[in-house]
Amino acid sequence: MGLFVFYDMPPGASITGKPVETGDLDGNGCGDLVATGQNAAHTLPDGGRGSAGHVRLLMNVCEATGYIALEEGEPETDFFTIYGAYGGDMAGTEAYIDDFNGDGYDDLLFSAQNGDGPQQGRPNAGTVYVLFGAADLAQHDDIDLRLLSPDMLTIHGATRDDRLGIWVEGGDFDGDGFPDLLIGANQADGLGNRRINAGEVWIIYGAADMLATYGPVIDLEQPPQSATRIIGADYDDLMGSTVWGDDLNGDGIDDAVVSAGLWRASSGVGGLSFGGGDGPGKPPLQQR
Repeated sequence: MGLFVFYDMPPGASITGKPVETGDLDGNGCGDLVATGQNAAHTLPDGGRGSAGHVRLLMNVCEATGYIALEEGEPETDFFTIYGAYGGDMAGTEAYIDDFNGDGYDDLLFSAQNGDGPQQGRPNAGTVYVLFGAADLAQHDDIDLRLLSPDMLTIHGATRDDRLGIWVEGGDFDGDGFPDLLIGANQADGLGNRRINAGEVWIIYGAADMLATYGPVIDLEQPPQSATRIIGADYDDLMGSTVWGDDLNGDGIDDAVVSAGLWRASSGVGGLSFGGGDGPGKPPLQQR
């Protein structure tokens, strides 16, 4: 048993490691490491992007030992970065790996909870992405999320301040053999935006060719007919703060577990909280 350590850059600025995931995205039997830095800032040709966030993919680390420090130069292992589209997006808020299209290659589901929607027209609506695995993924160039990538699916939150992607998970909720996307939007306001901060959870169903099924972009303002939307019961419930998928009753079909537990600044920030479900027989929180 060996030890492998990854040091991101710049020091103290990225909050790398909240969260991390592992899988086999190129299907060669050797594990790949995903480490996000949701607070990372970038200086790309268009200028600075403070707190745009990034997602690092270190491919084929199954036999890696020692350490990689990006300040010391490019690592020897295959490696690429996904850069957040705009300042403040916090790309890498959450991440989850599963084979959503059933092709034998793991896929990466990750979020930018403060993404601003199409043409930046919905501040903090939240954006979720799926990078599909492939045999040649280890040779992939860096990805700028401001540009559409042909091997990615983009999902935009329905309205401003929804924070789609505050938590992401997966599971096969319809039992068709394809894992599905389970996505929390804990500040969504329900039908007609009449239930402030009730929170919502979306299920987007996996398929053999998700890009053909949904196109490269899903806009939840006009969601696919097949999508499932779960809406919080009362305002300020903040449902979707955490989501989970597992087969709780042993029937072979995964079940969705969703919380209406607390308010969080983001998945990577702790501290005092407010809001949450009020329990049976309790009056809802007073609207702020």
